[in-house]
Amino acid sequence: MTSSRTAIQDFSTSNPIYANAIVTAYTVDGSGNKTTTKATLYSAISGLGELASPQTLDSYGKWKQPVYINDSVILTVTGLGNTPDHDTGIVSVPSVQSVDVVITSAEILALQTTPKTLVSAQGANKAIVLDKALFFLDYNSTAYAGIAAGDDINIHYTDASGAIAGTLETTGFLDLTTDSYSLVQPPAGSIILPVNAPLVASLAGAITTGDSPLAVRIFYRVVDLSTLTTI
Repeated sequence: MTSSRTAIQDFSTSNPIYANAIVTAYTVDGSGNKTTTKATLYSAISGLGELASPQTLDSYGKWKQPVYINDSVILTVTGLGNTPDHDTGIVSVPSVQSVDVVITSAEILALQTTPKTLVSAQGANKAIVLDKALFFLDYNSTAYAGIAAGDDINIHYTDASGAIAGTLETTGFLDLTTDSYSLVQPPAGSIILPVNAPLVASLAGAITTGDSPLAVRIFYRVVDLSTLTTI
């Protein structure tokens, strides 16, 4: 799975001026100013693996490994010898992020009992807001069968019993015998928004046979709920 958690491009290529420099990432407030709070750095494009902050650049002046962020940051660079300490501009993340997931045919057939994670939980005080989801049925050779009314693929928060963020109508889509696309958008109304919860796909009923994978692109926003205040 790939995600739009953003890799910091600053210091991703060699620059001898920054050899062995120390880089600290700080969060940014609503006015675009650097705060005194260190931002969380991640070691991979998904998951909860974190990196130490600050990071020391290598002898070529670049990251020793890719560094990822979930939120906009300002980088402070120190330890440059004859060059003064300084800040970068704001390193931003997309307001709408996306993640690509493939649900294999075996996973589809087991999806009623074994949900598939689409977007990983984003951490403490963070919530995922679904924007839309695009499903591509990459038809292979055998259509899915046993699809009854209501046997839809639901996008849930947390697990198969969690709040539903969107529903893919499987009748007339999953049982087709040609490559097909379907767009899922959140339903009207409101739901209780879970904190630090993943988005998962689950089937409401069992289906049989079928050998075509589903490629899914999820568009979503990550909301930092700790920034909400009462009046």
